[in-house]
Amino acid sequence: RARLCSQPRPPQLAERELAPMALGPGAGWKLRRAAEKQGKGKDSGRGRGGASDGSVASAGGGGGSVGGGQDGGADAGRSSGIRGGSRAGIAVGASGGGRHAKEAAKRRLMEANKRIAAFGQKKRLKEAIDLFEELIAEGLRPTVHTYTALMNAYVRNGDHAGARGLFNQMQAAGVEPNTVTFTTLLKSCCAKVDLTEAAELLVTMQEKGVEINVRTVNTFLRGCLCVGDIDRALDTFHTFVAEGALRADAPAYEAVVRLLAGALRTREAEALLAGLEVRSRRGGSSEELPPNLDPTLNPCPQLLLAESWAMLGNRKRARESLERAEELLKGGPPTGHAGAGSLESVDLFITHRWQELQRDAESVAHFLDTSAPGSGPVPGLAKSMGRFVYFRDPGLGDAASLPEVLESELDRAGLRGCRPRAAARARGAVRASLSGRGRLRVRSLLGVAVPVSVKVEICSGAGDWVVEQAKADADGAAWVALELRHDRCIQISRKAARADLSNLLVVGGDASHIVPRRLPKALATHVYVNFPEPPAWHEASGEVGATHLLTKRFLRSLSRLLVPGGALIIVSDNRSYLTSLMEAAGGLPAAFREAASTDEGGGRLRLEPGLPGVGEDTGLSAPFGESYFHRLWAMGSKKQKRFHLRLTRPPREGSSTAE
Repeated sequence: RARLCSQPRPPQLAERELAPMALGPGAGWKLRRAAEKQGKGKDSGRGRGGASDGSVASAGGGGGSVGGGQDGGADAGRSSGIRGGSRAGIAVGASGGGRHAKEAAKRRLMEANKRIAAFGQKKRLKEAIDLFEELIAEGLRPTVHTYTALMNAYVRNGDHAGARGLFNQMQAAGVEPNTVTFTTLLKSCCAKVDLTEAAELLVTMQEKGVEINVRTVNTFLRGCLCVGDIDRALDTFHTFVAEGALRADAPAYEAVVRLLAGALRTREAEALLAGLEVRSRRGGSSEELPPNLDPTLNPCPQLLLAESWAMLGNRKRARESLERAEELLKGGPPTGHAGAGSLESVDLFITHRWQELQRDAESVAHFLDTSAPGSGPVPGLAKSMGRFVYFRDPGLGDAASLPEVLESELDRAGLRGCRPRAAARARGAVRASLSGRGRLRVRSLLGVAVPVSVKVEICSGAGDWVVEQAKADADGAAWVALELRHDRCIQISRKAARADLSNLLVVGGDASHIVPRRLPKALATHVYVNFPEPPAWHEASGEVGATHLLTKRFLRSLSRLLVPGGALIIVSDNRSYLTSLMEAAGGLPAAFREAASTDEGGGRLRLEPGLPGVGEDTGLSAPFGESYFHRLWAMGSKKQKRFHLRLTRPPREGSSTAE
């Protein structure tokens, strides 16, 4: 139970801030006891969120984009400079103006709350802060909904320090945070992969008597899923669901099953779903969930079980789980849903998700139909485990301790499902994967010599694109897939195992740390970034208002990752964003040949229409193809045009492409 707080404390928080939130050996007991109190109906009205004044309706959601942007977040320091940060500095509006003046002040505050929330959704942090300060200047007292809306703006801009500072400031001003406030900050902790602080927030909520609802739990579970923290996820799920008063929905069950199935702890995942069926037959709760949140109607957990059983070689159990998933898929996507936002966009996402689940079911069925029968795990499983490296915290640790850490991550990726000898070989390969300076010996892990080309995809997602490219290069080149989220790294690894690929290395963690610090320089002939998530910026002023990966600093790191003459190719449907990247690269003449070139015949910076084609200059051996996000955007996006930017590292005489 004490694992909930086993990670290092965030450096930006003082000890006095963390002292009341620290978790000891009885952490799990505290969580259970608080959940039991909630189940007995004790008053927790102070924590109930949801407001009529335009406050944030949901703090859920997540992102899988890699990076944290080393030089993004232009407004990160503004939180400490917001006026009215003390109790004396926030006055109650219109205190002497009579009833009509007070009603006018209330309407002004409600309207401002809605506008701040809208700015937050659009990642326009500066405008949100300016409006907040206007309220202070007018003598109005921000409410919990005002603070929460502004905090959400910080979170959506990737500014955790700003969100944390505002959280402390509102309490100093005498405004108590509610459930939505805590959940918003919890989301920020999980986004920056700090589950220790996130767990401390859960305990603080219990101590303050703030309601912990299913959105709060789901937000924490998504954080666990992002880094593969099975123990924390199970502890939280059992505390608040199995032994507590909450009724978990489909996302909660799916997150825990995905973690267990990813580690090939398939029987535990089955037991969890069996418990759900028992509770469902007993009628568990009078509250009826909408179809898209009903865990009994979700085919995804059964698909995850089918894939895991297939990896373990148990074809009978795999087909049973697959049949249950296919039966649920026959009913079509759910038509009813709950939540804020555009109904059209939600329906679009649900339809796309259903199509993706059908694709997954077909893929598992094809594997079961075409793979050779045998006893025990499939041969490609151990092979893929020897080419799986996950940096939970790439910014910490030295070269001496990292091999042991990397080896321990293999158990979360399913190594225990392999035969003992194969597992020992995989452990040995990963243990020996780091050089004395802490950089990965990529070619050693892939088993390729210097003349063989190595290609890298940044932000690989679920791995559809990189796996297809690796298949096409099976006899000619090796590939590295770099992805932030642990669950997506597992997906890539499983696809490589089913295809029995030997030329694909999966590297997990934050690319903004891994590329400059963990990958060897002059490694890749080609680096690809496909459809990166653009930051939000005010196009009229050109001001970037959110952290993002492809900063100038990171572009320099990508140039160093390339061999001299190697190419960086960025593909997007957002011409404005790609143009901004081209302008940023234009200021790096030492990193990219095009930035220093005056060649009118083709060496200058320019956007190319369409997708890159097959050829030596692009490094692609197969057509560009599709990915999860490519298919999603193609369904509902009005942007049907595609563009790509090609940047080349300047050649250098006498340079070497060796590690």
